[in-house]
Amino acid sequence: MIDDGRKVLLRSWPGLAGWRAPHPSRRERRLSGRPTTMYMFAAAALTPSGEVSLPECFGLGAALVTQGRHVLNGTLVIPDGLAVADPGALHRLRRFAARHPLDTPAGLRPWHVATVSAFYDHRATVEGQPWAFQPAAYSPGGWVVGADLGRTLALAAEHCGVAHGRNRKGGETPASGADERRRNVWQVWPPGWSTLRTGKRGHASPERPALRLSARRVGWQVDWEPREKGRGNAHPGEFVDVLSLAYSLDASRGASFAEHCRAFGIDAGPLPLAVPVDVHGAELVTATLRSIRDLMTALDDEAGGWLTTPEERNDCVGRVSLSRTVSPGAMAANVLARFGLRPPIETFGLDADEHRRWAEAFHGGWCDLDDRLRAIPFSAVTADLTSAYPLTAHLLGWWRIVTAERVVRRGVTRQLRALCRQGAEDPSVLLDPRVWERFGATVVEVAPDGERF
Repeated sequence: MIDDGRKVLLRSWPGLAGWRAPHPSRRERRLSGRPTTMYMFAAAALTPSGEVSLPECFGLGAALVTQGRHVLNGTLVIPDGLAVADPGALHRLRRFAARHPLDTPAGLRPWHVATVSAFYDHRATVEGQPWAFQPAAYSPGGWVVGADLGRTLALAAEHCGVAHGRNRKGGETPASGADERRRNVWQVWPPGWSTLRTGKRGHASPERPALRLSARRVGWQVDWEPREKGRGNAHPGEFVDVLSLAYSLDASRGASFAEHCRAFGIDAGPLPLAVPVDVHGAELVTATLRSIRDLMTALDDEAGGWLTTPEERNDCVGRVSLSRTVSPGAMAANVLARFGLRPPIETFGLDADEHRRWAEAFHGGWCDLDDRLRAIPFSAVTADLTSAYPLTAHLLGWWRIVTAERVVRRGVTRQLRALCRQGAEDPSVLLDPRVWERFGATVVEVAPDGERF
């Protein structure tokens, strides 16, 4: 903080401790090759007056269990206690479930109506409750797909809290490295999955870990919490938020769910944040669920054509990872990996201090407030500079740097001082692309000489 109220915003270099070399692309099956896929969606409850209750509570949800392109089961998820609170609403929802059957390989089948607790029962099995969350989500190779998936899971959760570090044996560890930098990671316990003993929350069953939710720029990243060594499924299912995946493929960060759908030729309405606990609410959540499934199918087809040859597409090799591709930046990393390029961080052998200087130079910024505008409303224009990074990288000739075998350090202090003098007299000199090519990849230390820096 500077005395006159101005702020300098810097992104510090996080260090090399949290960095890991990228893994080679793994074999990615198509959606039709997955053992089971569960599509799910939930919305908060509207009060009888049409307002959202605060804090929000679970309203209605819906889930589909599919095998490839075939629907096996569908569940309409209702709040616990609805049978006591409003028996008439429960009767009407069951009648809706029977009158809108699903087309399955075994014939027409009505929606199963289940409470939140029954749907998330951690003891559910494929044989007894094939429509439940646990058999589909915690099976090897299974998928859980949703839109705004973090909200869907949190609405039904019995507890949400900040995630802590956890070692391989299940013990708590201090937050460090990536956990320290990612403060938007939440621990979510589905109903019945946790117990509270001596003020500390733990697993109701060692085989059923909590979920970890990370807020992405668009959508959510959902993972299973590390399990105790030797306990639980070694390869549980994965989660896909279609909002993150759609953003990575259409690069439209500000798009709504409906706009992402239209980008892939799907006619869909907006995601309902809250619905009445009645037939109209059931129509909204089931229609939204079908749109989520249609969008995921279109995204799977789209992702199959990125960065692959026809032979690879037939063998499902080298496909874009549907569960880990969450932004256009991740797509860009896939492009470089497919070219067989090693990242500069492991190519050039720079020490930690040099990495810090480069990182802070490329990711720093200065935010200036004119005192004449303090606390005064005024008209302004919001400028989206999302594309500034790739534009700057292009002007720097980044491809030559990324593909270089080595870099050579060379001092250009005298030439750069001469350029600064020219720029002070005629700023248009700095717009010459040849200046960027010559000085763009140069780390400069600036010592202020009386200026407010």
